[in-house]
Amino acid sequence: MSRALIENGLAWRYTHERMTALIRDPDTVALVACDGTRIQGFAVMQFGDEHAHLTLLCVQPTQQRRGIGMRLHDWLFPLAAWRSP
Repeated sequence: MSRALIENGLAWRYTHERMTALIRDPDTVALVACDGTRIQGFAVMQFGDEHAHLTLLCVQPTQQRRGIGMRLHDWLFPLAAWRSP
């Protein structure tokens, strides 16, 4: 989904290996929004000592403007405030 919707026309940065490493990183949170068995969106946030970085946020075009991205955002941002010093 990242390759088709975010990185379209760009050099592909988020390879399978890189995404796996992000998901396994204890300072990273990855969320997936599903409709049954279909992935409709996802978000990845990385946490540092003082800052959080929303690395990726993507929603399938057919599911955009339905609040999925906002719900992913609303779930992640309180974590950023909670983890800050």
